[in-house]
Amino acid sequence: MFVQVMEMFKRVAGEKHPDTLISINNLAFTLKSQSRNKEAISLMEKCVQLQKRILGPHHPNTEASLKTLNEWADGERGDGTLKRLYFVGPILITLLGIAAKRYSSK
Repeated sequence: MFVQVMEMFKRVAGEKHPDTLISINNLAFTLKSQSRNKEAISLMEKCVQLQKRILGPHHPNTEASLKTLNEWADGERGDGTLKRLYFVGPILITLLGIAAKRYSSK
């Protein structure tokens, strides 16, 4: 049913419409609930890419989908690498920038 809804939104509103993005996201969750993990991850990756382009990388929906994608990918790999990079990466970059400014002026 979610496939039909997603296809309808694509046809009527277009792939770039926010409701279509929500339908893609919902379908990914449905696939995940059916233990179709690889398909769910692949569709969530597509959803995140579209959301970044259409809504922006800092939109709450984009961030929520990216967090979900990272969690699903962690579950497939069995480690927390992506999740840690998602949360720690920006902090690390900021700290390195501060350190570089501090020590380059000495």
